[in-house]
Amino acid sequence: MIKTIEYNGKVYPYRVGYKALKKVKAKLGRDYQHTADTDYEALEYLMFYAIETGCAKSDTKFDLKFEDMEDLLDEHISDILSNIRDFSQAANQQAAEK
Repeated sequence: MIKTIEYNGKVYPYRVGYKALKKVKAKLGRDYQHTADTDYEALEYLMFYAIETGCAKSDTKFDLKFEDMEDLLDEHISDILSNIRDFSQAANQQAAEK
């Protein structure tokens, strides 16, 4: 599921999925866990890789830097956390149906 987010007057697609989660684990040596105790460092990397993945799938230029993630998340944190929760629930439901 690809969502979009606006940042600095541009719209970026993002996809929270396997590729982004795998890159977070490779970078930090741990998984991103969506819990009440938000792992903000992992969240920044997850969004960076989710936008990178979304741009690749949508043929959109990926021109963000990791340093942009703090401001992007500051503007959109509640929507992003909600979308990550939706992705997790959909993935769990899909796994249960198999």
